[in-house]
Order: sequence, then C-alpha cells, then structure tokens
Amino acid sequence: YDNIEDLTREARDQLRQKFVDAGMGITGANFIVAETGTVTLVTNEGNGRMCTSMPKIHVAITGMEKVVPSIEDLGLFLRLLIRSATGQRISSYVTTVTGPRGEDEVDGPEEFHLVIVDNGRSKMLADPNLREALYCLRCGACLNACPVYRKVGGHAYGWVYPGPIGAIVSPMLTNLSEAKDLPFASTLCGACKEACPVKINIPRMLLYLRKELTQGETYPEHKSVSMAESTAVKGWRASVSSSFMMRLSNLGGRLLQLPFVRGGRIDRLPSPLSGWTKHRKFPAIASKPFRTRWKNIGKK
Repeated sequence: YDNIEDLTREARDQLRQKFVDAGMGITGANFIVAETGTVTLVTNEGNGRMCTSMPKIHVAITGMEKVVPSIEDLGLFLRLLIRSATGQRISSYVTTVTGPRGEDEVDGPEEFHLVIVDNGRSKMLADPNLREALYCLRCGACLNACPVYRKVGGHAYGWVYPGPIGAIVSPMLTNLSEAKDLPFASTLCGACKEACPVKINIPRMLLYLRKELTQGETYPEHKSVSMAESTAVKGWRASVSSSFMMRLSNLGGRLLQLPFVRGGRIDRLPSPLSGWTKHRKFPAIASKPFRTRWKNIGKK
C-alpha cells in the first residue's frame, strides 16, 4: 500500500476481529481516581477503548504514582497532560472505566482487575532527593526539549522510559548499577526542567544519581567508581585547589610525559592509563603554560 488510508483500512480488517474474539483486554492507565476507583486512558487511537469494552475481562496495570485524589483533580491533570504532550485541548479519546459493566449496560467487561505496581517506586518515594520524579505525567515534554534525546532517540536509553526523566526513573526501577550510564546521558542544560508542566527539577536529580554512583552515600551497593579512580580524582582536586600545587603538577606532568610524546601528541600510555590512548592521541602538556604566557603578554 502507498497511502495512509489503505494501510489503516488493512489494519482495521486484520485487527478488529481479534479484539472481538479476545477473552481478555490488558491496558495501562494514565490516571486512577481514588475517590471513585476510575481508571482513565488518554489516547489518539481507538484500540484502548476496544480493549476496555469488548473482552469479557479487563485488566489495567499501572504504577502507584498514577493515583489522583478526586474527579476534580483528574480534570486538572488531564489538561496538563494532553496540552504538554500533543498541544491539543483534548486528545481524540479520553476513556474512563469504573469497574465492570452494570446490569443495565450493554457493553463493557464482566470482570475488572486493577494491578498497581510498586517495582521500586516506594523506594523512590522514601528518598527525598528522588520522590519528585514520581510527579511525572509521562507527557514527553522533556524528551522533546532534550538535545541528547533528539540526537540519539529513545532506543538508546535501553529501558521503557527514555529521555531525561527516564534517566532518573529507569535506574531506580531496574538497578542503578545496571543503568549507571543513564544519569550521565545529559548536558544538564536545564531545557527539560523548563519544559516540564509540573516543574520537576530533573537536572538536580541527575546530579544526585551521579553523586551516588561515585560516592555511594545513600546507596553504597551501587557505587561504581573504583578506589584508584576515586583517589585520582581526589588528587586532581587537591592539585587544582592550590596555585603552588597546580604549578608543581604541571611541571611533573611535563616531565612524566616525555617518553610518550610523539609529534606533539601523547601516544600509548602504559597501564592503567593505556585505555585513554588506545584509540586516540592526546595533546601533550604545553612546555610553556598559559599562566606564563599571560604574564609575558602583560609585560609587552
């Protein structure tokens, strides 16, 4: 098929009967209303509504952070979600389901089951530095604003939740050690914070997770920095905190690099630094540092 209409018609012909024949429909939920037990789905297709009305059994699976207090609160969150996600005043379908169908109703499931998933969310809630991430509406505004996401796409993040908010949520819902690269997949430009409709401070939480991966104060089991690397960073910090130590370090570096400098570039460093020069050459430390050059410029 060469056009959208034909593709849509073919999909309808192939899939509609499967919805009719299905014994169970499984959906997520954008919001759950505690006041009434209502499950709310926000979509721009009709498939979600078919899943909730045609099969005899409807199972809704969602995270614990999707609960809102009342129907009145639901209206506010729907406006925030839809306008931030697609720019629409309201999406094509906003479906609300409150339990199985009644005796006087002609459609809807005979059974309804709601599964509320924790899967690490209560751990995030207990951490005052991360609980703000549970405010997320999943609108995608931070993804659209993020220069990293726009460059690499969603699949590069490796888990269900991509983008800046995914770089916080995914490590906590899976394992911080396994997803240790995600908190560093950000320029910390702050565009995600500006775009977020509920004003989640994403850059602050990314810095917090980076700190945990290097220092392990709250989650020591996930500390990923070796003792050697930690010692090297502390040594570097001490050397740049003092002008005398910085000059001394610069002199020592110029002397130590001499056996490895070829054509003004540092090449083939020995272990444990060999990985740094395995695929590229680094500029050699200048024989005359900028501090000296600046003084000479002032004299002239």
